Amino acid sequence: MCGTDPVTIFRYNFDTDSGGCSGAGVTGCGSATSNKEIPDEAKIPGTPNHTDDVQSSDPAYAAGIVSVRAGSLVKAASICKLDCCKQVKIYYFSAPKNDKLEDALYQHKKPMIEIYDCKKSRIIKVENNYFLDDRSKEGK
Repeated sequence: MCGTDPVTIFRYNFDTDSGGCSGAGVTGCGSATSNKEIPDEAKIPGTPNHTDDVQSSDPAYAAGIVSVRAGSLVKAASICKLDCCKQVKIYYFSAPKNDKLEDALYQHKKPMIEIYDCKKSRIIKVENNYFLDDRSKEGK
């Protein structure tokens, strides 16, 4: 099971009038249950559906983080094509505490935010960066 705590199931509220200008995805322990709640048109491509027994030490866990980050760029680009905005903010929220490693790497009071510029087709700014790489510096 995921650490010693019960699995948290994330719920989403999508504005039915958003016209597809939003998206979501969960990776990590029990993400399959949470991701069922996301409408297909709002799912971030590549979001994995982990079972309750995936651990932060599993290769699939780390691969899920990479996959969601890559998929978030694809989703941001698709939102830009809808002409509903000039920039897309990608929010990364931390999961509930499971173990000391996860606490050190992912527990933050503020979400990390990547700002995707529709005209430049890339991340232009990162706030509260808690990943080692900074995608705003790519492609300059």
